[in-house]
Amino acid sequence: MKEWISGDTATGVVMKRRKQRLEDNCPRCKEPHEHLLHVLVCKDSNTGAFRKGEEEEFQIWLQKENIEPNLERFLTLGLQSWIDDPMGREPEYVVHSQKWEKAVTTQVNLGWYAFLCGFVVAKPLIDIQHDHYLELQLKKKAERWAIKLIHKSWNIMYQLWTQRNTALHETDAIHENSGVALLKAAIMREYELGKNNLPRVYSQNFTQTLENILEKSVTQQKQWFLVIRSGKEGMILDSFSDEDALRHWIGLTPR
Repeated sequence: MKEWISGDTATGVVMKRRKQRLEDNCPRCKEPHEHLLHVLVCKDSNTGAFRKGEEEEFQIWLQKENIEPNLERFLTLGLQSWIDDPMGREPEYVVHSQKWEKAVTTQVNLGWYAFLCGFVVAKPLIDIQHDHYLELQLKKKAERWAIKLIHKSWNIMYQLWTQRNTALHETDAIHENSGVALLKAAIMREYELGKNNLPRVYSQNFTQTLENILEKSVTQQKQWFLVIRSGKEGMILDSFSDEDALRHWIGLTPR
């Protein structure tokens, strides 16, 4: 959570800025400039279905905690509306009292992104939930409920981040963002140039066909290219000569 709030989480934008990724596209919807907000509201259909499950689980948890019904509506409707359109208008909420007006106005002013980061207007919400527990004659502590609410909001964010990372690391997305298309083009060029100007020890790398090399895993393609390019450093000028993100990905020493 500390890294998330500081803005140093490894989103596409951050990894490109660090020169550890060539592209900053979202691994799920492929939209460029993936930032923290996009991680939470990405419009990819699979992400939408996953997020819907998280929203439903959140509502079930609220009900199990005997939440005040209007408070449940406020939290679920507000969060869902913001996820659907972060720049859209806030839904209209029924304000029952001055206490309610303070709770709604303050939380809305903080924003739903802040809510997911754990910035909850504790005192007004606690007062409402406390009164509800008294009406139900329950001995539950509203303060404890508020703490669990913050943890629950953090978990929603964590689950969405985990789902995003699965899409990045368990598909070809990380290779696409790292420069796999440029790698294949560079391999074809190196193979066409052949072993000219390379010591005899490199000959074994050209015994397989180009088609076989390109059919191998991205990791194996990177290894083949790293060996060949290491023997030709300074002899060929292309994207792998001066692009630090590509060099980092391949394993070449940054310029």
